[in-house]
Amino acid sequence: MRARPRRSRALAFCLTLAGVASGAGAQVTPGLVVQTIDVSLWSPPAPDPAGITYRPDTGELVTCDSEVEEMEIYDGVNIWTHTRTGVVTGTATTVPWSREPTGIAWDPANTRLFLADDNAGVIFEVDFGSDGAWGTGDDVLIELDRYENAGCDDLEDVAYDAFRHRLYVSSGSSREICRVSVGLNGVFDGAPPAGDDVVSLFSVAAYGITDPEGIVYDPLWDTLVVADRGTRDLYELTPEGDYLRKIDVNFPGGTRPSGVTIAPGSTNPMLRNYWVTDRRVDNGSDPDENDGRIYEVVALPVGGNGAPVVDAGPPQNLVWPQDTVNLSGFVTDDGHPYPPSALAMLWTQLSGPGSVSFGDDESPETTATFSAPGSYVLQLEADDSQLQSLDSVAIELTALYALSATAGSGGTVLVAPPDGPYAAGTLVSLTAVPGSGRAFTGWSGDASGSENPLSLEMSSDKAVHAAFSGGGGGGGGCGIGPELAGLIPLLDALRRRRQTV
Repeated sequence: MRARPRRSRALAFCLTLAGVASGAGAQVTPGLVVQTIDVSLWSPPAPDPAGITYRPDTGELVTCDSEVEEMEIYDGVNIWTHTRTGVVTGTATTVPWSREPTGIAWDPANTRLFLADDNAGVIFEVDFGSDGAWGTGDDVLIELDRYENAGCDDLEDVAYDAFRHRLYVSSGSSREICRVSVGLNGVFDGAPPAGDDVVSLFSVAAYGITDPEGIVYDPLWDTLVVADRGTRDLYELTPEGDYLRKIDVNFPGGTRPSGVTIAPGSTNPMLRNYWVTDRRVDNGSDPDENDGRIYEVVALPVGGNGAPVVDAGPPQNLVWPQDTVNLSGFVTDDGHPYPPSALAMLWTQLSGPGSVSFGDDESPETTATFSAPGSYVLQLEADDSQLQSLDSVAIELTALYALSATAGSGGTVLVAPPDGPYAAGTLVSLTAVPGSGRAFTGWSGDASGSENPLSLEMSSDKAVHAAFSGGGGGGGGCGIGPELAGLIPLLDALRRRRQTV
C-alpha cells in the first residue's frame, strides 16, 4: 500500500548539546537493570519483542514483536502500547502490510512511526494524522524501499534523528549502521530508483559489536545507542560512527537484546533510562517458547553527571505591612548519580534588614515571611550529592509613611515631592514661607531647628510644624502695625535730608 508522503513540520522539539567529542576512547560505563517487564504475561503475549520506542506526547512505550504471527499463540496482535511499568493500554497489528516488524521509531514532531521490516527489506512510515492515534481514518501508510540497493540489508531496528532529518538502521548480519537522509524533495521516499533518499553506511565491527540489532538516537547528547545481541551490551557512538563508550549492563543470563529506546525512569522521571527488549529463545529453535522481556537500565550519561538546574524565581515587590511572598522556585536534575538519585534543596537568607522564615525551606515552591521592611536577597540551593547549583532572588518590602506639615499663623510650608505617602528612605524637602512682615522661627514636632529648607528622611509617620514671628502690635503695645512698617524707609530718607539742609 503506497500513499503520497508529505513534508515534515518544525523540528523545534529536538535539543542537541555540543561537547561530546568523537573518538572518546574505550570508555566502559556500568549499566544497572532496575526493572524487568515480563511481556510473556501480556494478553495476548509478546514472546519475541523486537523493537521499542517512546512517545513523549503520551509518556508511553510502543513495542513490536517480529515473530509472534508465526506462532500458535498469535491472537491478532504484534504491536503493544504500554506504560513504563508494563501496563498495556492498547494493541494493534501490522500483519496486513508487515509480517515481521523488527524495529520501530517515533517522530514526535510529525506524529508518525517508522517500522523496519526485516523480511520485506523495507521501512514503513505510518503517519497517524492530526489525532495522533493508531488505526483511525486519517492514518497514511508509506512504503520506503530499495535501501538494499545501497547496501543496507538485514534491516533490524530503525531510529529517527529529527535534528538532521535522518534515519539510522541497524544491519545485524553486516555489522553496519545505515544512514538514510532525505533527498532534494525533502521527504523520505526510498532509495533510487524508488525515490531520492541518500544512503551511506559505517561499520561497527571494529568496536567489538557482533550483532547490532537495536538502535536509538539520543537528541540530548546527539549520539546513537546500539544494542548488541552478540555481546549483550549497549554501545554509544556519534552520528558519524565514532566510538564513544560501551555500557556494560548486568543483564540476566540468556538475554538477547533486540531493541532499545530512551525514556524517563519508571519511578524517577528525572532519569533518562534505556529500555531494552529481550527476545531470549527464538521461536525458530523452540516454536512453543514464550519468554519475552523488557529491561529498564540506568547508566550515567555520556556527558557525565550534570549539576542541578536551579531558578529561584522572579524578583518581587511588596508594600509593607504585607510581609509574606509566594516563592516560585524551580529545580530539575538528571537523576544522577544513581544511586542515590536524590536531590536536596534548601532556601536561605543572604541579606536583609530583618529575619526571614520559610514555610518549607526544602521545597522550591514555598512562602517567605519577613520581620521588617527593606531589601532582601534569598538563595535557593540544590545538591545531587555530588554537584551543587545556586540561584538567588531579590525581594523588596517597601514601607509607606505619611507626613503632616502644618504652619503657624502668618506662613505656609511647601512640601517636595508633594504627594505622599512616601517610601522608606525618601528625602522630603520642607520650605517654610513667612507671610508679609513675618519671620520663620523654627520647626517643632518630628523636626527641630531653624534650617530652611529642611531635608527630612522618611522612616516613620511624621508630623512637623513651622512657627513664625512678627505682625501688628496689640493694645497697650509699643510696636508699630504692618501698615506703618512699610513707611519706615521713606521716613528715614526724609530725616537724613533735613540733616543736610
